[in-house]
Amino acid sequence: HSLETWSLSMTGKFTKSGSVTLACPASALASFGPLLAALKTDNTIALFDASRGDALRLVGQGQPSGCLGPDLFHADGQLGRGLWLPLGLYGVAKIPAGP
Repeated sequence: HSLETWSLSMTGKFTKSGSVTLACPASALASFGPLLAALKTDNTIALFDASRGDALRLVGQGQPSGCLGPDLFHADGQLGRGLWLPLGLYGVAKIPAGP
């Protein structure tokens, strides 16, 4: 299970520029500028600094409490501040993202 980054050359060929191994598969991805959030199949969310596409760097990880499925598509985040996930009637969960 991994996330890979690829670049497209001027000749139209894809070149793999980096990869990060995950403990389990990712079922959804969302980007918030240089912050990339990956929802893994165990409902854990991994946060990556994607400012350098050739070197994704893990900057945070967490799981909202309870049995709610996280919704990355209505979340908001920022590199250095973390990710905020809406939990409907139960408020908001925050996944911190360090430097």
